[in-house]
Amino acid sequence: MNPPNLILTQGTWKITRGNNIPITHPSWFSLRPGAHTLLHNQVTKVADLINQADATWKADTVRQLYDKNTADLILGIPLPKFQSSQDLLIWPHSISGHYQVKTAYALLHKGQTQALNAPRPGPISTPKLWKHLWKLKLPNKLLTFTWKLMHHALPVKDVLNHRGIQCAATCMLCHTHTETLNHIFLLCTFARAVWLGAGINTSFLLESNISMIDWLSKLLESSEDSQNNLEALPYSHDCLGLASQKNHF
Repeated sequence: MNPPNLILTQGTWKITRGNNIPITHPSWFSLRPGAHTLLHNQVTKVADLINQADATWKADTVRQLYDKNTADLILGIPLPKFQSSQDLLIWPHSISGHYQVKTAYALLHKGQTQALNAPRPGPISTPKLWKHLWKLKLPNKLLTFTWKLMHHALPVKDVLNHRGIQCAATCMLCHTHTETLNHIFLLCTFARAVWLGAGINTSFLLESNISMIDWLSKLLESSEDSQNNLEALPYSHDCLGLASQKNHF
């Protein structure tokens, strides 16, 4: 009975107002010890942690129910000012993000539960960073794409194999190197040609051995004014163009 629960608990919630997320959902954060005695049935959903009128977190309630590090993570999650959709549980083992019985069965049948539990890079959890991202004046599709990239949620072959989905690891563009996030968006000759065509110098990244996600983090953290926001625009478009060429995302 455990494997299905294991697969389901690896989802990530995309929050709007929290009405669909039970406070004890396995894919939500764990309460601190003793917190259950403080609930008194007053906090049953994530929605109860949110000021619905102005889409802000109830900081006092969050800090009462979670340890400091977890509370900081929750309070750093951006909330949309307008509820345009329902809360969505994103399943990391499919390209669409939707749970697929066929894929789950294949993973279990091939004995991949150990691979599903293997450590993998976690998302960058700096609240300031996410605030910069969601403040950018860019199409929502590009912002979501960037968010997925920084959460290691794009289905590049290295990530898929790590999660137990067997596929050839070679890059589909250059057919030479392993397809990782760094390779497909930075190191691949095709990617470097795109950066060059966009007038963005990436040679210093190659020389300093900085990762794609670290570079993007620094870019977003420096986006304090509209000029920097405009500088981030070609980056997002070019990345999306790379993804479209791969017909992957």
